[in-house]
Amino acid sequence: MSDYSFPRVKWFLLTVFTVFVGMTLYELLKGFLFPGISLWESHLITIFFSTILASVTAYFILLKFESMHGELERRIDESRMADIALRAANDELEIKVATRTKALALTNEELKTDINKRELIEEELRASELKFRTLIEATPIGIALTTRSGRLVELNTALVKMLGYDSREELIARPTMRHYKNPDDRQRLISEMAKKGFVKNLELELIRKDGKYFTGNLISKVLEGYGDDMLFLTTVQDITEQRVMAAERVTHQKLESLGVLAGGIAHDFNNLLTGILGNIELMKYAIKEDDPLYKRIDEAQRGSLYARELTKQLLTFSKGGTPVKEVVELAQLIDESVALSLHGSSIKCICEIAPDLSPVEVDRGQINQVLNNLIINGSQAMAEGGEIHIYANNITLSSKSHLPLESGQYVSLVVEDSGSGIAPELLSKIFDPYFTTKQEGNGLGLASVYSIISGHNGHIEVASEPGKGSSFSILLPVSKNNVKTEDTVAGQSVSGSGRVLVMDDEKMVLEVACEFLRSLGYETEGVFDGREMLERYKEALALGRGYDLVLMDLTIRGGMGGREAISKLLELDPEAKAVVSSGYSGDQVMANYESYGFKAVAPKPYTVLTLGEAISKALGSEEPEPPGLDEEE
Repeated sequence: MSDYSFPRVKWFLLTVFTVFVGMTLYELLKGFLFPGISLWESHLITIFFSTILASVTAYFILLKFESMHGELERRIDESRMADIALRAANDELEIKVATRTKALALTNEELKTDINKRELIEEELRASELKFRTLIEATPIGIALTTRSGRLVELNTALVKMLGYDSREELIARPTMRHYKNPDDRQRLISEMAKKGFVKNLELELIRKDGKYFTGNLISKVLEGYGDDMLFLTTVQDITEQRVMAAERVTHQKLESLGVLAGGIAHDFNNLLTGILGNIELMKYAIKEDDPLYKRIDEAQRGSLYARELTKQLLTFSKGGTPVKEVVELAQLIDESVALSLHGSSIKCICEIAPDLSPVEVDRGQINQVLNNLIINGSQAMAEGGEIHIYANNITLSSKSHLPLESGQYVSLVVEDSGSGIAPELLSKIFDPYFTTKQEGNGLGLASVYSIISGHNGHIEVASEPGKGSSFSILLPVSKNNVKTEDTVAGQSVSGSGRVLVMDDEKMVLEVACEFLRSLGYETEGVFDGREMLERYKEALALGRGYDLVLMDLTIRGGMGGREAISKLLELDPEAKAVVSSGYSGDQVMANYESYGFKAVAPKPYTVLTLGEAISKALGSEEPEPPGLDEEE
């Protein structure tokens, strides 16, 4: 059925109703309109009139119907178009909604990602800040944020400890001006900052809470404005130890410079002293004590012995000062030095020595020299009398010690006096060669002390206050070996017999050595260098009259010295025995003679006693005999 069937039926009924109404009206009015017509004419007119009326009605109805139908179709088309548009709009809306939804979802994901990133960044920032704060707190360098007016804004724990305070709050409460030894230093820092915006390696004397001073190295930079004030970021490093070490390096350099001079003349000077002392000793034993010349000879010997001691002091500054070490009891050396240094003096010495004091491996003569110098210096500082205190104890140095020494066991030796003390401005110079405040001093005493202790891998430092005396503190490494007992008693000469070949390039020294050995009972011959010694030794072996010992000079000008000669001698005769001698003991042969093949060492200048002891040791003699020289010689 058509969608328009209901309107058509409606219009059909309307047409029938119109015809009916028209015919009814015609029937009612025909008597007035057509009087006298017949029945069939009446029916014909009725049919005609009804047809016309029905046609007209139908025509108008059809027009109305067509108009309505067109309107309906237009509306239907509009409805369809609207529907299509609606669907298109709906599809477009769905696309837009989907796109927007997707975009929103993507934006939401990006937002979540951004949030996660921000949280991660914030976490990293917190971690970074924690690391930075931990690093700042862990660094041994002091860090401070201050205003130009001197107010502390921020600082780290290292600075609190460096300045000796108990807390950050306590330090912040104090103006920074109070930490400068010289108030002008603060103004100098501000002026430099205002000009350059930074300051590098500015060394200042700073004050701790307890009033003690230390040297600080400052690096400072202007960061930003702090209100109307400037803001400084400053790092502070305590360089007190570095300055002390730098001063020690300067002292070492001065000693090395002196060593070049001292080492250059030591060999010749000691050779000369050996000849002089040897001849004086031979003359002294050749005449009677009541001879008028005996006193003059004795005075000449004393002067030569003083020159020998002076040479020993010079040698401590050169490579010739290498100590010939042995394991000794330090307590014995202290007793010997006190007795010698204070003989005839009114100064009283009080020694407090630990009963379990560990042995040390030292050069006995050099350490005696150290003790003598310190005791004599102390006694000279107490012109009106007083007391010298000597303390000796065992101590242990840890790896955290500020001293330039390896951790381990040490013997601490302290020599204190109650004398006039040393002025602060002179403390850094007292170990310098030739520096002295005494009119009759040569400036080598404390310099030699410093050099000797350094040569023993030890350390010395001084504390002094004018009017209250001085304290010298020495540390020496503890020996891992035990003290060896000596079979030869000091002061005895060991005579013997046998053939000794003496090698020395100085004729006077060669003659003295041969005379000394002949006086002790040995048969001697002399040569001037190593090659001649080897030829003479080889000839003696061939003749069956080999030498029992060879005394070799370590250094021969223009010829073979002891170092090369001993190796060739042992190749020639593995059983050969030799003693090395030199006035310049810088060579390791003198300190470690056994590792080179020598049996003993005889440093120049030697006496008949010291030379005899060295020969006796090399030959292995065990029975000492009384000292003496043949009067005929």
